[in-house]
Amino acid sequence: DEFVTSSLMGTGQFCTSPSLVLLVASEASEQFVASVKARFEAATPAPLLSSAVARSLTESVATLRAAGASLVTGGTPVAEPGYRFRNTLLRASGAEFLASPDRLQTEAFGNAALFVVARDSEELIAIVERLEGSLTGSLYTDTRGSDDALHNRVEPLLRPRVGRLLNDKM
Repeated sequence: DEFVTSSLMGTGQFCTSPSLVLLVASEASEQFVASVKARFEAATPAPLLSSAVARSLTESVATLRAAGASLVTGGTPVAEPGYRFRNTLLRASGAEFLASPDRLQTEAFGNAALFVVARDSEELIAIVERLEGSLTGSLYTDTRGSDDALHNRVEPLLRPRVGRLLNDKM
């Protein structure tokens, strides 16, 4: 719920809107992707700020797809009223991201997000090491501590790449 709210609030036109999500392949990750897809599809796309934002979002989604991301939902403008774009979710594997990290970090300003699913923790670390700078980063961890060791490896790599690093919140 936090992710969907943060992604779609203001049609994703906030500097801190989450647009790149890294996941480790698991049944829980697949359930998360499916849940976000359903929520994105159920939410009515709100207006974008201008025709330029709508055009830029269309171009960014096309760039992400050309770089290997697959469309989970959305991906097209809404005809009327105003400048609207379907709530968009894309997905790439960790291998696809590592093959084209620059293009798969193309900013899609608006109501769009890219999930990158790493096959394991080692691939996740490799992905984090290829991240460009960002205003904000968030780490979500298991409250029972099952992923503390992974958190302790990822956090010091992510910290210098973001202006603000949050844990368990958007």
